[in-house]
Amino acid sequence: MKDNEKQMSRRKFIKNTAAISSVPLIVGSNRATPLLDARVEKQDTPDDSGQTSVEKRPANMPMRRLGKTDIYVSVLCCGGFGGDNVEQYVERAIELGVNLFDTASQYDNEKDFGNFVSTYRDQIYVSSKFNGWPGPESDYPGTRYLDHAKREFENTMNNIKSDYLDIYLMHALKPEDNFSDYDDIWRWMSDLKDEGAVRFLGFSDMDSAAKGVEFIERYDPDVCMIAMNAIGKLDWVPNPTLHDFVEDVLPVAREHDVGVIAMKVMRSLVNTTNTPEECLAYVLNMDGVATAVVGQPSIDELEQNAEIVSRFVGETGIKHGELFDFEDIQRRARVLAEHLIWRQPGYEDTGGSHLIRLRDEYTV
Repeated sequence: MKDNEKQMSRRKFIKNTAAISSVPLIVGSNRATPLLDARVEKQDTPDDSGQTSVEKRPANMPMRRLGKTDIYVSVLCCGGFGGDNVEQYVERAIELGVNLFDTASQYDNEKDFGNFVSTYRDQIYVSSKFNGWPGPESDYPGTRYLDHAKREFENTMNNIKSDYLDIYLMHALKPEDNFSDYDDIWRWMSDLKDEGAVRFLGFSDMDSAAKGVEFIERYDPDVCMIAMNAIGKLDWVPNPTLHDFVEDVLPVAREHDVGVIAMKVMRSLVNTTNTPEECLAYVLNMDGVATAVVGQPSIDELEQNAEIVSRFVGETGIKHGELFDFEDIQRRARVLAEHLIWRQPGYEDTGGSHLIRLRDEYTV
């Protein structure tokens, strides 16, 4: 059998499971309100049941509580978007029920996003990140500096043209990070929250699960964005800390009610060892994962991923699990354990522009 016959395409998978679309979907709240204009309308005031942070949304986009933030986010989050059609892309994502958009100071998408975000600002949640050192990520000097973090925040706010961020993260924790040197940075972040410039604080991490655990236990953040995919934990790879997030960070995040955003869910796996359906189902079936941030360079890919989660993802776990053999999904994914593009020397997490450069080689 040829390789391209071994894997079910995204559209074939959807076609073969079309009958499932008639099954009522379990969304993040049973109080879902049909939209008049098919856009997400943020609603932070109590509803009839006395509970808050319920989003009006298209009924087929599942929503989950993002930990102690008590906001409900779409299980599919957009990251790595940008380019000439960014407004059409974001508008279509909102129509599909996506309400969380991820940016960063070193990404190419902040300015593009900021040129029109005011039109939709009250309908969406926006996250961004900072490095805290001069230059690109590859120039990491072994520590982070408060003055550089402040400059990045100022640039981010100027780029996005908003007077607040919903989520602000210390970007890409490193094994060399010494948090005892960062208490002043955390106090500054906390001041931003107290002043209303930022609603929720946290970190992103794809390099060291141990540092992720340490950050949660030291600072008790609201949100974390961590690398998670079907490869899981592998003790035999050169640096096992790269793959410990599911077993080490996730339980600690649950214990502290930290909202978990999964990243690197598909990178390098899709159309090589696993289908998009398998990648999304594997991660969104994990207890404690609220949403998956996925780089979807085209509107077509965005629409297909939205259709996948609308059919198979529930308030917790997934529905129709009999369609997925998770052991086999992991077995195939592990073939790439030492070859993930985001683990290769010279990789730089630069958002949209990096996705575009890699697009011919990898579907993300």
